[in-house]
Amino acid sequence: MNNKLLEAGKHLILLVITILVASSSIIYIYNFYKESQSGKEPISTIPPIIDECSDAINCSQNNEVAPTSKISLITPRDNYKIPSNPYDQAIYKSISKRLALIGDFEIAKIIVKGNLPTNDPHFVSLNLNSVSGIYNAARNSSDSLDIPLSDASLGVFTKTSGINIILDLLSKTSLATTKEEFLSTRETTKLTRFWYSIKPEPPAPNISRILVAPFNKDGLYAGVIESMTFEFICKKGATCDAALCPENELATACIKNKFGEKASKEWLNWFNANK
Repeated sequence: MNNKLLEAGKHLILLVITILVASSSIIYIYNFYKESQSGKEPISTIPPIIDECSDAINCSQNNEVAPTSKISLITPRDNYKIPSNPYDQAIYKSISKRLALIGDFEIAKIIVKGNLPTNDPHFVSLNLNSVSGIYNAARNSSDSLDIPLSDASLGVFTKTSGINIILDLLSKTSLATTKEEFLSTRETTKLTRFWYSIKPEPPAPNISRILVAPFNKDGLYAGVIESMTFEFICKKGATCDAALCPENELATACIKNKFGEKASKEWLNWFNANK
């Protein structure tokens, strides 16, 4: 009986060894086949950074970053307080800032900083020429805004946070639709490129009106704009310029004083053709 068990055990061990050897062979053959059907990526596939100007005398000039120019539209000494109805025709005309532009721009930004009276939720109404909207906000209805959604989009401001907005005129900006737009389209937000509202479009000389007006959750305008600055860089190889036009100065006079008589005549011809 013991001999039979011993003999059976030997056969069992031999069977296990045979299975293991066969399995190893199958795995080896499979891996070999798999490797033969795939390619290995080299250790490095990212080229080094080569400075093509390293041996050139004048290349350093090409690597220089164009300086940023700045035009102050509002300064702290202006004591720019938001009136109760900034979009009233007479008030809008007196408090909106007139920005004159000419040339080809690579970068065109408006930086706005301001203070608010309370920590209640506030919003910021933006206007450039014919385009208006509420910065980074979303509507609930024609006469109300969605505070949580607007806050998540960085469109809610308080006394603690203050107002610090960088408005890229050449890029799309998210705005809550105006009341009229919401009633017409039922859209709660819109993407706007403010640059397209500038007429005539640069490089032609032009003048744009700009207004930034914060208001609280009850729909009452409030707050102080401490500063508003236009920052710009001209396109490479091109020229451009910007200027703040005084409130009561004629457009033709401002453009002539800032950009020259030729630019003034060009703007006047455009204006007369587009009345």
